[in-house]
Amino acid sequence: MRLSRNVFNAIIFAVMKKYELMVIYEPALKEEGVKKEISLLKEKISSLKASIVKEDYWGIKDLAYEMEKNTSGYYNLLHVELNPDQINEITLFLRRHKSGVLRFLLTEI
Repeated sequence: MRLSRNVFNAIIFAVMKKYELMVIYEPALKEEGVKKEISLLKEKISSLKASIVKEDYWGIKDLAYEMEKNTSGYYNLLHVELNPDQINEITLFLRRHKSGVLRFLLTEI
C-alpha cells in the first residue's frame, strides 16, 4: 500500500516534538563569529526539515564555573520542533563542528 504525499507528510509531522536547545559559545569568537555559528546551526536544523519556533540570543554572560579556561560565554537558546530521530544528527553536528561551542544541551519540553 502506497501512501499519498499528504498522508506521508501528516504522519511525519505528527511525530515532531518540541525541544529546547541551549548552546554556549566561547567569548573568543566575538559577536560576529557567534552570529555566524548560530546561522550555521539554523541552516543545519532547516536542512533536517525541522522548524525553529523561537530564538533567544542572550549575549555574553558569566558562567557559573570555569569551562575550558573561560569564565564567560555567549548564550543562545532555540526552541525547535523536530523528529526524535533527528536528535543524533544535531548533537553530532554540534560535537563535530566544535568551533567555539563550549557546551550545549538539548531537552524535550
